[in-house]
Amino acid sequence: MLFRSGYKMANGTAVTEQTEAQKIKELFKLYLDGKSLQTAGKLAGIKACHARIGNMLKNTKYMGDGYYPQIIDKETFTAVQNLRAQKADTWKARIRKKEVLPIIFPTSFTMGIPDKLSDDPFLQAEYMFSLIEVAENGK
Repeated sequence: MLFRSGYKMANGTAVTEQTEAQKIKELFKLYLDGKSLQTAGKLAGIKACHARIGNMLKNTKYMGDGYYPQIIDKETFTAVQNLRAQKADTWKARIRKKEVLPIIFPTSFTMGIPDKLSDDPFLQAEYMFSLIEVAENGK
């Protein structure tokens, strides 16, 4: 069974579902302890994909907002957001180290003169496109 949000509706009001709320608390704790998103989710008993677990960790309703009761305290939530930002910066630094080559888009084309015709419009289009030549380095 897939994991729900940690809340359930009772008489038109959001109330904490204790079993799921405990899993959310455990997820935040495990992530702060250095576990990856997927590992923290699995150890907390949450059956969800990597992206959904990431979305759970940045969901502000877990701090309570007047409609939703609090599951995670503000300090824990803030610590998780800081750790996520730190990890994101680390990944960006790893990505930036790769050499990025410029992409040159051709801006000039020439087309030869067609010397045959076909009754099949698809074959004719294929032939016409084969006559297009790209100028070197856009010149």
